[in-house]
Amino acid sequence: MRLLLAGATHGYFPILYVNEKAIKAQIAVGVQTYEKYLGKKPRGIWLPECGYVPEADKYLKEFGIEYVILESHGILYANPTPIYGTFAPIVSPDGVIAFGRDLESSRQVWSSVCGYPGDYNYREFYRDIGYDADYEYIKPYIAHNGVRVNTGIKYHRITGETENKDLYDVQWAMDSVEKQARSFL
Repeated sequence: MRLLLAGATHGYFPILYVNEKAIKAQIAVGVQTYEKYLGKKPRGIWLPECGYVPEADKYLKEFGIEYVILESHGILYANPTPIYGTFAPIVSPDGVIAFGRDLESSRQVWSSVCGYPGDYNYREFYRDIGYDADYEYIKPYIAHNGVRVNTGIKYHRITGETENKDLYDVQWAMDSVEKQARSFL
């Protein structure tokens, strides 16, 4: 298995293109960080927010990046239109190989409505004791000025679109992970 490079600060290339040097910096710093911690050169990049601009190819090539992962429409609306859609990579005029995100897999992995993240057995991201606990109890653990903040301590599971949440059960979540990993594979 090989980890993919990411942009230095997850800067969205289609917006950064107004200053092309910003795209180069995103790639350069990302590559430096990758090499520092992983001890080897990256071969591919998961583009920040899967946003591609052809003008980035020269910088990708400069830093030895051979392939990119981009949003599905970057493949589907390519010219010429690829005959296999997102099910096969395409190659840019500058020789960068582009893989499009598969729509169905993306839905499974990211959608809270019809994907794995919406499973009622998972921890509820939006409920945190920084907001739920009694103020006097939580006061020593929140911002010094007394403003409530997320603590990262979350006792509830998703349960559904209701304010009333059931307690999180680690084993139920692990059961869901196992079932969904088999489904995904």
